[in-house]
Amino acid sequence: MAKENWFTELPGWAKGVTVVAGVGLFTVVSIIYGGSTIDWFKNVKSRREDKNENKAEQEELSDKIKQGQTQSFANSQYLMYAQSLKVAFDGWGTSTSSVMSIFSKMKNDIDVLKLITAYGTRTISSGRFSTEPDLKGTLAEAITSELSASEISKINGILSKANIKYQF
Repeated sequence: MAKENWFTELPGWAKGVTVVAGVGLFTVVSIIYGGSTIDWFKNVKSRREDKNENKAEQEELSDKIKQGQTQSFANSQYLMYAQSLKVAFDGWGTSTSSVMSIFSKMKNDIDVLKLITAYGTRTISSGRFSTEPDLKGTLAEAITSELSASEISKINGILSKANIKYQF
């Protein structure tokens, strides 16, 4: 069985090596998974802000549940749909067929609200060599930025045909 006080029993030089190795490992992991260490801390703050932005959707979701609507998919499926939308928006050009396909799977208002919540706030790349800045925003902001008025109208038509009141 490992001792609980293993660190305090190390010689001074070994404690220093352990701390430096830990900080180095933390820095390498945070660079790989999200930019610099400072970016990692900014992402934590951003996630807190995202939770506040989603309050309106959460309240509307609660109202729909009280009205008897149920979600059509597992929560993991909404996350997969949200990631697929991000991929469709990412880079040069937008895969409108992918976007339309995902919205055609929505069966009620709860599905759309769960998709919006799962999407949260994401950063969409404008393309590797594009002079346009990347877009950090919600699903509604991504749709407005990435799709034309006629394409948004098609999404709203798909939602209307499914008797979904939510419109973009």
